[in-house]
Amino acid sequence: MRKKSYLFLALLLPGLVFVFLKYAGSNQFDIPVLHEQGIVGLPGYCGQSPTVPYHLPDSIWEYLNGKRRSANVIAFPDHALTEAPGILNAVAREVGDNDVLLVDADLLQLDSASMVKLRTCIFAVQAPRQTVLFDHEGRIRGYYDIRSRDEVDRLRVELKILLKHY
Repeated sequence: MRKKSYLFLALLLPGLVFVFLKYAGSNQFDIPVLHEQGIVGLPGYCGQSPTVPYHLPDSIWEYLNGKRRSANVIAFPDHALTEAPGILNAVAREVGDNDVLLVDADLLQLDSASMVKLRTCIFAVQAPRQTVLFDHEGRIRGYYDIRSRDEVDRLRVELKILLKHY
């Protein structure tokens, strides 16, 4: 009799754990919001003190044709990186969501001074990274060096997390 009760408990316990986790648990992943305490170390030519917590200015959406998507990625030109558009297109195909905006900053048709100010003062991109992920609220969620396969994989994963595709 004792063996049967131990066997019953051994079979019942995993079933109860499964039912509990199925209905009471939730899988929620999140990626950090960067610069919540403000941006530190901006060059002097930026001439502005950013807000705390830092959000991209509303004027940035004008560069992006007023489109606010759940996930936005912008890749700034880099002399050592010519395959950025191909990498961004591959990421777009994999994520396959209309709520992602992937922009090659070369297509923004800005002069070099405006591009440097956009890259350094607004997005706070520092070498060796040249790609930024930000959400629809203008909060920066990550910086990436898309010359590295690991960084591209991290970008894909964080895009899926931001879009809740898990």
